[in-house]
Amino acid sequence: MINEIIVKSRKEMIDISEVISKPSIVFSIRDVGAKPVMLHSNSNIKRVMLFEFEDWDKEDDGEVVITDSDAERIADEVLRYDNLPEEYDIYVNCEAGQSRSAGVAAAICKVLSGSDDFFFRTKHPNMLCYRKVFNALSEKFEKN
Repeated sequence: MINEIIVKSRKEMIDISEVISKPSIVFSIRDVGAKPVMLHSNSNIKRVMLFEFEDWDKEDDGEVVITDSDAERIADEVLRYDNLPEEYDIYVNCEAGQSRSAGVAAAICKVLSGSDDFFFRTKHPNMLCYRKVFNALSEKFEKN
């Protein structure tokens, strides 16, 4: 089951990856063309999923944005780990840890716990990320 959802910047994620003490999965979002985040080796990090899209929240801007496929991949992993008996933390990181990662994390929290308030009070969630992940998760949880 999912225990906690944590948002970090790219730098913060690298710094804490060495000391994560609970079983965790990481959704790492990078800018298009940027190098993937290089996390420290840690047996508590059970899965790292890499995503590459820009911090735009309109699909018609001509930029590479989160896709339905990206949202489906995130939803599949959340559902997979939420159905396991042991607890897992989810870390979501992007460049600054303010927008894309906050949008993904807020959507996961909304579906799992009914509240996304924390992320909207402390961050600036990308609403395209939020909507796509929320819709994908909601659909999967309805079927499950």
